[in-house]
Amino acid sequence: MSKTTPCSIQWITGFLLAAAMLPPGAAQENNPGISLGELQHEAATIEQRLQRQEDINAIENLQRSYGYFYDKALWREAADLFSADGSIEIADHGNFIGRERVLAYLQSLGQEGPQYGRLLEHLLLQPVITVAEDGGTARGRWHLLSQGGALDPASDPSLASAAGAEPGKPFGYVGTGIYENEYVKEDGVWKIQTLRLYPRMTTRDSEGWAKSAYPRSLPATGLAPDAAATSEHSPYPGTSVPPVHYPHPTKN
Repeated sequence: MSKTTPCSIQWITGFLLAAAMLPPGAAQENNPGISLGELQHEAATIEQRLQRQEDINAIENLQRSYGYFYDKALWREAADLFSADGSIEIADHGNFIGRERVLAYLQSLGQEGPQYGRLLEHLLLQPVITVAEDGGTARGRWHLLSQGGALDPASDPSLASAAGAEPGKPFGYVGTGIYENEYVKEDGVWKIQTLRLYPRMTTRDSEGWAKSAYPRSLPATGLAPDAAATSEHSPYPGTSVPPVHYPHPTKN
C-alpha cells in the first residue's frame, strides 16, 4: 500500500466537504437523500481512518529504525527514539526507566558503533499495531529474531559471562522473543514509550535449542535495573505466553 500523506488526507476531506456545500438543488440532484450532516460525518470518518493508517506506518518505521540502529550498535540514535520518560524492560532482568537509563542499558551491551568481529542482528517481524481512539498513544506486538556473537567473546561485555563462551574462541547465538511495546505521540511525532521484551528462546548457534537453551536472553547486561520486571516470564523450555494487547480480529 502506498503511503497516504497529510496533504492527501486534507484533499479528500476538502473534496467531500465541498460536495456537501453545493447548492441544495445540486446536492439533491447529484446525491439524492444525502444530507450535509451525513457528508460531513463521512468526511470525518474517512479522515480518521486515513490518519490511523498514517500513525501505523509511522510506528512501524519507528520500531524498524530501532532494529537497524541496534544492528550496528548505534546506541545514541536508538535511545533518541524514546520519549523522555521512556523505558526498556527485559522480562528476565528488569526495567530501565528514562531515556538516559535506556541509553545506559544499551551502552552496557558493548562499544558504540560497528566493531570488528561482533554481530548484533535484530530482526523485527509480524507487527500488530493498535492505535488508541484519541490518536495519542498506541501499542504494538512484534516478533524478534536475533543473531549475534563475537570472534572473541572476552572483548564483548554482553557475552563474556555466557555459558560456553571462552576467550579467544568464536561464540555465536540465535534467539527469538516477543515485544509488547507502548508508543506515544509527542508534538506530532511518534516515540517509543515502553520497549518490553519477552525472550522466547536463546541458544548456541552450534548446538540448537534441543541441546542448549539459555535461561536468559543474549546479549546480556550486568547493569542493575531501576525496577523489577512487571511480569514473570519463563522462556523455552517453559511455556509463558506474553499478554496480548489487541482483541481477536474476528470476535467482538
